[in-house]
Parts: sequence; structure tokens; C-alpha cells
Amino acid sequence: MTKRLFMEEDGYPCAPVNVSDELWFYPERKGFHIVTHPGGGRGHISWAKVAKALDDHKKAKSRRKLG
Repeated sequence: MTKRLFMEEDGYPCAPVNVSDELWFYPERKGFHIVTHPGGGRGHISWAKVAKALDDHKKAKSRRKLG
């Protein structure tokens, strides 16, 4: 297994995380920087939105209706 490389300026990983052949993201100081291919579109998901989604994921089971 290769050793992960991190940027010295901010401590985040240098390599992108592949979601699929056409989508990947980089964790950054402000959140996730999203890159798509072939269109090359870019977006950003803030850490606050990531934290909210994770919280919703953790609480989803307790919110389910029985039946």
C-alpha cells in the first residue's frame, strides 16, 4: 500500500478521492472540492453541509416509522 501524501501548507491529502470514472473530490480547508469529467465542472461542499449530512445519516434509523 502506498503512503498517502499531504500538502504541507494545509495538511490535506494531495490525491483526489475517486467516486467514479467521471467524479472525484479533494478534501480542502473549506470542504470538499468536487471535479467532474469530461465536462470539467467544479463545485464545493462545505464542511458544515458534510457534518449535517453525517448527523442525518447517524439519526436516520431512529427517525424511521415502524410498520
